Amino acid sequence: MKPALEPALETHLLRAALHSVFTLGTEKDTTDIQALHKVIPEVLDAMLGNLLAESPDTDRLHFILEHVNLWVVSRVSQERARAIRSSTALLRYTVTLPEFDISAKFPRMGHHVAQLALFVSEPDKDISRQAREGTYRLYQLLLQQRGLTIHDAEDLWCYDWHQDSRLLGYKNTARAAGWIPLEETKKLQWP
Repeated sequence: MKPALEPALETHLLRAALHSVFTLGTEKDTTDIQALHKVIPEVLDAMLGNLLAESPDTDRLHFILEHVNLWVVSRVSQERARAIRSSTALLRYTVTLPEFDISAKFPRMGHHVAQLALFVSEPDKDISRQAREGTYRLYQLLLQQRGLTIHDAEDLWCYDWHQDSRLLGYKNTARAAGWIPLEETKKLQWP
């Protein structure tokens, strides 16, 4: 078993890795450089997954997402796209981790959902699709935390989330999240 890094050092290394990948130029001179642009983000996603696997719980996931999501609001579109892609890849990995501890509260779930939801209507179809999937994965974690599966919440679920950029995946997000009692959600539903 390897010793854990000091939190300050780990934060510094994570920020440096994210910066170097997300700000990677867009040179298209050679096939080698193009291949590098494809492989480097995949290596970053594997690294983020390994960081989460060291301590698979909501606190660790939140720690990593905080660092990645700093780039979601970048003014440079390629940096935003890479951050959204990495965030979604990490969330996709999280829901497949059998040992992921979902028992603790996920304190900033709404913040992460809101950040991704901003890009659901993005004209770039890949960014929009990634944002929808990331939002879907966050809701999937929320359902898991409540001991539910997607099939248990069928009345809340839109099966064509990946097809329709206007849908986030749930017909009634407030009800899915359990933030508002059922009686109150009836007042909020669209006609």
